[in-house]
Amino acid sequence: MRTPSSQMVRSSMVPEVMSGDATSGGMGRAATAEARIITANRDFYRQIAEKYDRYESCVSNAHLQEILEADLDKIHSCFTLLGRTPRCLDCGGGTGNLALKMLARGWNVTVVDVSDEMLGVLETTAAAKGFSPRLISSPIAQFLTSTSETFDLVAFNSVLHHLYSYTRVAELAVARVGPRGFFYSNCDPAVPRNSFWARTFETLDITAAKFMLDPRDILPGIWRRMRKFVRRRDSLFGRAVVSVGDLAEYHARTGVDDAQIICLLEGCGFAIVEHQRYPWGRTRAAQFLNERLRLLENFKIMARRAEERVHMQQNGIHFVDKDLRGNPESKSPGGFSQAGPSPMRNPLKRLEEKWKYLKAQESFQQAPVLIASRLISWRARCLLQKPAIVNFPKWNVRMFLPAEWRGVAKLVFAFREDYEPEMAYLDKILSAGQVFVDVGANLGIYTLPASKIVGKRGRVLAFEPSAQSFPLLEKNIALNGLTNVRAFPAALAQKNGRAWLFRGPNPGLNSMGKDPSWKEQGEEIVTESLDQALQQAGIDRVDLIKMDVQGAEELVLRGASNTLTSARPVIIFEIWPEGTALLDLPPYGAWELLESAGYEFFVVRRGEMYTARTPPAGGNVVAIHKQQL
Repeated sequence: MRTPSSQMVRSSMVPEVMSGDATSGGMGRAATAEARIITANRDFYRQIAEKYDRYESCVSNAHLQEILEADLDKIHSCFTLLGRTPRCLDCGGGTGNLALKMLARGWNVTVVDVSDEMLGVLETTAAAKGFSPRLISSPIAQFLTSTSETFDLVAFNSVLHHLYSYTRVAELAVARVGPRGFFYSNCDPAVPRNSFWARTFETLDITAAKFMLDPRDILPGIWRRMRKFVRRRDSLFGRAVVSVGDLAEYHARTGVDDAQIICLLEGCGFAIVEHQRYPWGRTRAAQFLNERLRLLENFKIMARRAEERVHMQQNGIHFVDKDLRGNPESKSPGGFSQAGPSPMRNPLKRLEEKWKYLKAQESFQQAPVLIASRLISWRARCLLQKPAIVNFPKWNVRMFLPAEWRGVAKLVFAFREDYEPEMAYLDKILSAGQVFVDVGANLGIYTLPASKIVGKRGRVLAFEPSAQSFPLLEKNIALNGLTNVRAFPAALAQKNGRAWLFRGPNPGLNSMGKDPSWKEQGEEIVTESLDQALQQAGIDRVDLIKMDVQGAEELVLRGASNTLTSARPVIIFEIWPEGTALLDLPPYGAWELLESAGYEFFVVRRGEMYTARTPPAGGNVVAIHKQQL
């Protein structure tokens, strides 16, 4: 957004709303404490506004700037689906460390800050770059309480520890995040593990930083610390207060409880995309030592709100626009229809089926006690709501698994690298420098090892439309620091458009066709054709495609006709007649389409591939073009 000048709204234009337990006789202690901290922040930043960008590590540290840029890129990849300019709120934006990065991406940015001087620096910098943010001079809680606006992103950057009640402000901020919008916070100190050693280390770090960056404040700083030894504690705050900085940096030494923020977000229906603690320091020496000692840690949280919307129905077909409707009367892939009622299965029959499945797994046959013990352990974790991070040593990757008994997390925890035979075989059909497309990526079960196999010269594109699974996919990508992966919150189909994704008993069963026994409703999703998605991503070839889309594999292939013709990639896909029936598609439509395109078929058993002359009743199949054999 580039216009001649910024819009400034002063605090006098915003109604005064104070937090706390105000009584009819006047403000209570909490409100009084908050008012003093707000005043201290105004005075503190009036003094340091001009030198802030040179001195503060959250602005001057190059690594932190890289983290911010990478996080905004992740959010931006989701904003491309909005179809309009994103509306963003930078709370406590100050001189614009975060806001300027948002503006550079073309977003509509509102910055609220208590300091006129800090906003003045931002106004000057933004004008020089041709940007025009909307600037609000006001306490954050006051603005959030008074406004009815919603935003696609509400962000805090090194702000929460300046607030008297950061949980209350976070709660107000969450209320201002629109559907599918993001809450983002970074560069705030976490609660230290050992307060004494953390304070000692921080004192040395601050002293070294002042010698390097602000030597004129060394003697005044020593004098302030000496006064604290003789100054009586302030009865309102339970600490000695000798300068405005002691109140402005209110939670700097005690830290911000990031677990409280996480609980608040999850309680408000947000999915945690990323939650990370990392060591920090003002000087390079402190950063080097702290990477090993971890005495001082900052944290970042990225979370996304889910979206619930009523969908349209027409002739049994579930869509939200015309792009994918096709012919409702036809049995062709052009229309998604609802399958007829499925009979309820006997619980004993289901248990027998599960036992047969378990006995058929090669890893269970080789190590039954180990697999059984893992399943028992996972059941206990689910009861305790304790998620896990499992290691895949073969590819040197880790995977976060939510504590859910139903779904793939249980199987991944139990079988690890042997989750599916095709997964263990991945190294033989994928190599360094190649391009891998994961359609229906779920938690990233194939995405993570594929990323390691293709290496830095290769590319991985992961598509996952579910709001339940996509944040976990992004979490696992971030957990492993993968830079060659792009994740898309979209489903692949035969056309670009929008459709309705019904939620099954677990996220792994989500489908664009509804089983009548499912109680969950669903969500509106974006659909893309693979051909157009690759073109937009600048990818001119694909070497391997994995599809696990609950019966919609034929639809994906019909949107990938150019790719199949030009690249002839190897394709791993699932045959699941029960899933195709929900979509009113033929049970082996994907097989028949690939067969007509010149592909031959194989199944993986015990680490080797065997030719499949006819479609199996179910399970995964590997399709390889005749010219690639």
